[in-house]
Amino acid sequence: MVADEVRSLAQKSAAASSEITRIVSAITEQTSQTQTQIKESEDSANKLFSETGNVQMIIGDITDVSKNMFRVIDESTHSSFMQTVKLDHVTWKSEVYRAIWGLSDKTVQDFADHHQCRLGKWYYQGKGKDFKSHSAYKRLEKPHENVHKGGIMALNAVKNGDNSQVKAGLSLMESASTEVIDILTELEAVKLETKTFGAGDTELF
Repeated sequence: MVADEVRSLAQKSAAASSEITRIVSAITEQTSQTQTQIKESEDSANKLFSETGNVQMIIGDITDVSKNMFRVIDESTHSSFMQTVKLDHVTWKSEVYRAIWGLSDKTVQDFADHHQCRLGKWYYQGKGKDFKSHSAYKRLEKPHENVHKGGIMALNAVKNGDNSQVKAGLSLMESASTEVIDILTELEAVKLETKTFGAGDTELF
């Protein structure tokens, strides 16, 4: 009887040992697989981080190039607009002289005032207000107004046969004109962080 019990315990012990060995082996295998998965996940994370960093770097480069292109285009547009209103200015004065000399059929009503010309619309209604913190912008209004005031004064004086007023009007127009050109040149050199310049208006200076 005792021998049978010893035999039975030995068999159970052997079976338990075998089961323990199997469990340990399974745990070891599972641990190894888990470690492999963790390593793979780490490698994937590092690769993704690297690729993300490269993408961010590329996006950053593209953004920098875009900003530089925008700045160059913006500055060129600004400079072109200032050159355009200077040309408008000279053309407007030329048309005043042509009308006074009888070389044009234009009347006083055909000449835009300082609010309706291209520069006036930019100054009072458009993006010229982006420059309102600059002294040149503030100094521009009066001489610009006087250019138009002097030219129209001269045209009216011709119609009334008042030569002294013709001379006074042209003198005011020319002195103010010099000042306007100088201020426009000063404004042309001004750089703003964000600005949109438009020369969509078509009437002359």
